[in-house]
Amino acid sequence: MEERSRCLIFDPFAGISGDMILGALVDLGIKATAVRVKTLESEVVRHLKDVLEIIDAAEVDEKAREWAREAFSKLADVEGGIHGISPDKVHFHDVGADDAIVDIVGACAGISHLGIE
Repeated sequence: MEERSRCLIFDPFAGISGDMILGALVDLGIKATAVRVKTLESEVVRHLKDVLEIIDAAEVDEKAREWAREAFSKLADVEGGIHGISPDKVHFHDVGADDAIVDIVGACAGISHLGIE
């Protein structure tokens, strides 16, 4: 029998937050409506290399790590293009905060764990 690939469709017609994505992914396996990430950090500004170092140290599978790296790299490319600077020079403000990194890496890990391609 041919193995089928699995896909996941998000239809956030009015927008979606990181905790809503994580809650939805967790709910696919066990009941949950949201995931809340609490950190002790104050405001932080990171560059792409800083975020990639955090992702590389995350205890997630390689596919999740690859997707998260790709997501942040694309964000840096777009942001750099808007401001006319190199992606390496982009300052990640809110999206570089711990909770945003957890949201993105967690979503990638959840999708990988569920076998979504």
